[in-house]
Amino acid sequence: MDSGHAQWQTDKESLHIFVRTPSEWANMIIDFVQTNGLAGTIYTFYELHSGDLTSNSSIHGISPEVCLRALEVLKASGKVEIYYSEESMDETGVKFL
Repeated sequence: MDSGHAQWQTDKESLHIFVRTPSEWANMIIDFVQTNGLAGTIYTFYELHSGDLTSNSSIHGISPEVCLRALEVLKASGKVEIYYSEESMDETGVKFL
């Protein structure tokens, strides 16, 4: 777990194993944003993990849980703002700075 490839779930009874760490996914997401000139724009959480926006990228299909953890890494480093939706997580907005 020290490598960041595993994390206990909140119930402390199950363990989430990552092929890539949330930090690695965060780097892939920010690389995608920079390569495609998407900074300064707001996208939905769904568009990032499963939408047409990312359909031809390596981040397409990332699990929503891992995507959220990666976005939290980016938020902590000041690279995104997250606008949580009361309706559903998929409608949550993400602005890349």
